[in-house]
Amino acid sequence: MVLDAKLKVLSANRSFYENFKVQPEVTEGKLLYELGNGQWNIPRLRELLEKILSESASFQDFAVDHVFPEIGYKKMLLNARRIHQAGIITDTILLAIEDTTARQ
Repeated sequence: MVLDAKLKVLSANRSFYENFKVQPEVTEGKLLYELGNGQWNIPRLRELLEKILSESASFQDFAVDHVFPEIGYKKMLLNARRIHQAGIITDTILLAIEDTTARQ
């Protein structure tokens, strides 16, 4: 998933749409924490993402256990970093979400 500086979804891959049962037209252009009627309102995740832009930080293997009202329990590992294009650091974030629910 690619997010802009305001944490709006610019794009996501097919796997995201399939795993979280959402469509591009109700995802792209929306704030991450507002997706699915606030299902993605995970305060610690939002804090980490905002830190990436303000401090040029990144995070790896941030474990999240979350119950989504629409699809149920998900266990995830999240990784995020700023995107570099032609050697320039941009104000966009690449957020990788690995669904590890089945590994329990």
